[in-house]
Amino acid sequence: MSLLALPVVIGHKSPLFSFWGKFKQVTYQDKGDQFLTLPNFSIYPGVDDREIGEYHYLFGLRRYLEESQEKFGVVIVEHYRRLLSSQKMGAPTNLNQSHTFAVTPEEAERQDPSIILPKSGSWLIGTPVIIHNGSQLNHFQLSHPLQEYLRMLALAMDIGVLDGGDVVNLLSSSHMITAPSVGVFPADRFIKHMRILEQLTKAYLEAGAKKYDGYNQRIIAFCLERIHSYLLMSVIEELNFDPNITGYQLVLTQDGVVRPSGL
Repeated sequence: MSLLALPVVIGHKSPLFSFWGKFKQVTYQDKGDQFLTLPNFSIYPGVDDREIGEYHYLFGLRRYLEESQEKFGVVIVEHYRRLLSSQKMGAPTNLNQSHTFAVTPEEAERQDPSIILPKSGSWLIGTPVIIHNGSQLNHFQLSHPLQEYLRMLALAMDIGVLDGGDVVNLLSSSHMITAPSVGVFPADRFIKHMRILEQLTKAYLEAGAKKYDGYNQRIIAFCLERIHSYLLMSVIEELNFDPNITGYQLVLTQDGVVRPSGL
């Protein structure tokens, strides 16, 4: 595997700190050397890219990796206000999640960049956290229209990206990875996962996706996040639950309170 790494920041706002000057924020517009310009694409005619949230950037990043003349072996993805660390630091948050901590931008700036690298190997994945209100099935329906999630999972079986066992395991799981897009991933596996999620997104849109207002206007992104989490939890199992490949979510905030990002 190539050791060449591509470090990027995703988000609809500028990063809350410099990410040590090593990272470039992804964009679809040519904004200069501090940015990584992704190949333009439209996920589906008439669809507002905001409906798929951060996956709009992740699907473009997949295209960039495939088309780049540089052969990246690893992709490092952080969020404008969130990063994944192999080291525990910061204060507990209002989210009541065992592996999520709040840090100020100034505190993050002082850290050595090595905190976002795996302790060994080429994976750093968010640690799965327990779902406090039961299974993922119940957890989803408390905040989102469950029928959309079930529709997407049925399509996943129809097009062959998940099987029945996967769906049963996913819906009955008592754990999930929050913000699964953040971390360090072998480029080939990142590409594979994004292809799966994009194929599923297109199938869902082609089937006639229902539009929602307010919080659930990003229903597609909420569904994708759970399925992405499942794909990465399968990697953790594949690697025999090696503790060296999981890390801590660090959320950048000045007052210790974690608020919805709006991404």
